[in-house]
Amino acid sequence: MLFLLLILCEANSCTRSSRFDADAEAYGKRCDSLRQRAEADYRGGKRIYWRDGTIELDEFEMFYSKYMEEKYGISPGASCVIDEFHMCYNWAMNDEIESEFGDSIMEISYREAKVLFAHSGQGDSTSAPQ
Repeated sequence: MLFLLLILCEANSCTRSSRFDADAEAYGKRCDSLRQRAEADYRGGKRIYWRDGTIELDEFEMFYSKYMEEKYGISPGASCVIDEFHMCYNWAMNDEIESEFGDSIMEISYREAKVLFAHSGQGDSTSAPQ
């Protein structure tokens, strides 16, 4: 009797595992499709560097956004939603930007903009990138 119970339990776990594998495979295909879309958008000239979380649009953030667009052709974006689209598309877009401009592009450009903003006499430049 115990042997039969073990066999049934083992069969049930195989079904759950197969379902999990199918879900993971479907997610992988959707994610690959979103990554390919980000790569195609990048080749087409779309450049949005995504930051996770919300960004307060103060004077400096507005200055920084304009600076990034004018100097690098990159539009900063932010999202507090972490879902399949953001994990696959946005991170792939960020990877494309970092491949072209270097892994530290956001930190470097942020510091550059901070110095320019401080010298421009506009607002307070103490906010940090997210």
